[in-house]
Amino acid sequence: MTARQKVGFLGILMSLALAFLIAQFDAVLALGAVVLLGLLILMVAFPEIGTIIVIFVLYTNMAGIAVNRYGIPAEIGKSFSLILGLPLVSYLIVQRQKLVIDRTFLLMLVFLGALLVSSLVAVDLNLALDEIIEYLVEGLALYLLLINVIRKYVTLKRVIWTLILAASMLGSFTTYQELTNSYDQEFGGLAPRHSLEESGTVAEDEDIQLNRAGGPVDGNPNRYAQILMVIFPLALFRVWAERSIWLRALALGASILIISGILLTYSRGAFVTLVLVLLVMTFLRYIRLHQILISVGALVLLVSMVAPGYLYRLDSLRGVQGLISSEADAEPDYVTRSRVTEMLAALNVFLDHPIIGVGPGQYTPYYSIDYQLDPEIALRYIPKTRRAHTLYFELGAETGAIGLGTFLAILLLIMYRLWRTRRRWIQTRVDRANIATALLLSIFGYLGTAIFLHLSYQRYFWLLVALTTAAIQIFEAEFVQEEKSAEAPNMKGSLLAEQAAST
Repeated sequence: MTARQKVGFLGILMSLALAFLIAQFDAVLALGAVVLLGLLILMVAFPEIGTIIVIFVLYTNMAGIAVNRYGIPAEIGKSFSLILGLPLVSYLIVQRQKLVIDRTFLLMLVFLGALLVSSLVAVDLNLALDEIIEYLVEGLALYLLLINVIRKYVTLKRVIWTLILAASMLGSFTTYQELTNSYDQEFGGLAPRHSLEESGTVAEDEDIQLNRAGGPVDGNPNRYAQILMVIFPLALFRVWAERSIWLRALALGASILIISGILLTYSRGAFVTLVLVLLVMTFLRYIRLHQILISVGALVLLVSMVAPGYLYRLDSLRGVQGLISSEADAEPDYVTRSRVTEMLAALNVFLDHPIIGVGPGQYTPYYSIDYQLDPEIALRYIPKTRRAHTLYFELGAETGAIGLGTFLAILLLIMYRLWRTRRRWIQTRVDRANIATALLLSIFGYLGTAIFLHLSYQRYFWLLVALTTAAIQIFEAEFVQEEKSAEAPNMKGSLLAEQAAST
C-alpha cells in the first residue's frame, strides 16, 4: 500500500468513526476521541511518527509533568513509552521484519538477574520490587522497543534531530527566563526555577543571588544539566555534518541554547564534564589546541554574560584540594563536604557488602544515616537519609560487584562497538563516523555527570543506550552490505576467469 493509499484509508476510517461518535456522544468528546484514534492509526501506518512522538515526550518529561501537575493517572504516564509497541507491531506483523535481540539486551537481562539476586537480602522487599519493576519498564522494555523501531538511517537522523530540538527548546525557555527575569514563567512545568538555597546550596556572599534552572525533571538543576549535556555533542556534530546551510545554522543555534541551559543550572559537575568533552574532542582531532583555548575563552565570556554567578560557583571548586591537603589555600564548602560524605558512605556500604550488595533501593532508607554518621567517614554531620549522589558507589552498594560489573560491562561493550564503527567509516563515510563519535561523547558526558548523580530517571540513560545500539546496528548492516557489494564483482570476475581457463 502506497503512502497516498494509507492516507486515504485513514481518512475513511476517521470519518466513519467521527460520524458514529457524534451520533452517540458529545461532539467535543467525539472529536477528541477521533483525533486520538487517528494518531494511533498513524503510528501503525507510519511507524516513524510514533517513534518521534514518544522520543520527544520522554525527553521533555511531558508525561511525568502531566501526572504531577495535571492529575493524569500515574499508570498512564509510566507506561507512555509502551506506545512504541504500535510501530513495533507495524514492523513485525505488517512489514514482517524480525525482532531484534542483541548482546547489550542480553547483558541487560543479566543485570536484571543481579537485581533479583540482591533483592534476596533486602530489608524492604516491596521497595526492592518497585525498583525492579521500574527497571523493567524504563530499562528493558524501553530499550527493546527503541532498538526495534529505529531501523533505518533516516529514522536515526530524525530521532537525533528530535532530541536536539527538544533540548534546544528547553534551553530557549531557560534563556528567556534569564534575559527577561521572568522566573515565574515555567512554561507548563518544563522550566521551573529555584534559588541557590532551594537547590541545596547557601551562597556565602550575600551579594550573589543565583536562580538555578531546574528543567522538566522535577526541577532538579543537576539532572537538567545532565540531560542537556548528553545532547550537546549530537547538536555540535550536526553543525559539521549537515550539508544544508540552514540545518547547520539550526544546529549551531541549538548548540548555543543547550550550552546556555547548562550554564544556567549552575552545575559545577556539568561544567567540568563539558570541559572534559572538549578535551576529548581535541584528542580526537575535531578541535585543535588553539580552538579549544578560544572555546574555553568564549565559554568563560558566555558564563560572565549569561550566568555571572557561575563564576562564584566555579571558584568554590578550589576547595576540593582542601580535602586532600591541610595546606590548601581554600577549604571545601559545606556542599562539597556533604557530597563527599554521602559518596564515602555508599562506598563503605559496598565494601561491607561486596558481592550482591544490600538490595535495590535499600541503601538510602536503611543504611545511609548510619554510615554518614561514622566519624571515620563524616566530613559533615548529616543525620538524615541521603542518596549517594554518585551512580557508581550507590549502584555498587545496592547490587554489589555483580550488578555494578554488569552495568559497566554494558557500557564498555557499546563504547567499544561505537569506537569500532567510527574507525570503519572514518575514511569512507564521514557522516556515519561523526554520528558514532557524537554518541560516544554523549555517553562520556553522561558518565562524567554520573560521578555526581545517582541513577534516578534511568529512562534517560537507557534511551541513550538504545539510540547508540540502534545506530551501531544500522551502520554494521550497511558495512556488511557494502562488503557484499564489493565482493560481488570480484566473484563474477573469478568465475569468468575460471571459465576461460577451462576452455
